[in-house]
Amino acid sequence: MNELKNSKKQAKNSQNLTKNAPFLTKNESVLTKENNNLNQQKNLLNWEKDKEKLINKYKRFLKEKNVILDIIKLDFLEEFCTLKLTLNNINNEIQTLINDGKLFSETDNNRGKPKEVRHPRFNFLWTSI
Repeated sequence: MNELKNSKKQAKNSQNLTKNAPFLTKNESVLTKENNNLNQQKNLLNWEKDKEKLINKYKRFLKEKNVILDIIKLDFLEEFCTLKLTLNNINNEIQTLINDGKLFSETDNNRGKPKEVRHPRFNFLWTSI
C-alpha cells in the first residue's frame, strides 16, 4: 500500500516538475541574456581602456617629437586610434576563422567533388573597390 502511495507521489511530483519546466527554461534564457549583456559591457570597457592606452601612447610619441597638440589633432588622434582598434579586431576575427577552418565553407560542385567557397560574411574582402 505504501509503495502505491509513493509511486503516486512520485508521479505527481514529476508532473509538477514538467509543468514548471517552461518557467525554468524561461529563467535560464533570461540569465543567458543578462550574461550576454554583461559580457558586452565588459568588452566595451576593455575597448575603451585599450583605446585610452593607444591614445596615450601616441600622445607621448608626439610630445617627444615636439608636436603641439591642439583640439583638432587630438580629435584626429582619437578617430585614428578607434579605426586602428577596429581593424585589429576585424583582423583577429578573420585569423580566428581561418585557423578554425570556418572562413571557407565546403559545397559540392556539379561533379560531386567538394570545393571551397568563400564564406558569405566575408565576401567584401574579395570584391574590388
